[in-house]
Amino acid sequence: MIRGLVAADADAIAPLARTARFDAIPALPDLHTPAEDLDFYRQQIEERAGLAVVDDDSGEVVGFVIWSGGVIDHLYVSIAHQRRGIGSALLDAALTRINARPVRLWAFADNVRAVAFYRKQGFVAIDTTEGDGNEEGLPDILFELR
Repeated sequence: MIRGLVAADADAIAPLARTARFDAIPALPDLHTPAEDLDFYRQQIEERAGLAVVDDDSGEVVGFVIWSGGVIDHLYVSIAHQRRGIGSALLDAALTRINARPVRLWAFADNVRAVAFYRKQGFVAIDTTEGDGNEEGLPDILFELR
């Protein structure tokens, strides 16, 4: 089931995002504590639009997307639920609600699964950096969907 994010979801999405990020990029610098991640996602939920996917059987949040205007800021699916269409469903639902083009997002170049996913969804790379624009200092790619 896809539903809107609510404040209480921060407790589930902060560790979900942290685990997914480090699984996708093991060399990712660990710049924040789990408590800081929780505070960050609480703020994100307050300030931006977002959706969550909830497992119908367990009630667990297994994926989420957060955006602001035409920029997707976060899209994560729990490791145990990846490759089941959840990311595509979240992205489609968000794109319907964003209802504007172009839509942009950043992905780390080393996150090969995310890069492949966004390309498969029709996003094209429009810029790259060597990491000077992100706190991790890792090369990234700006994608756009027109």
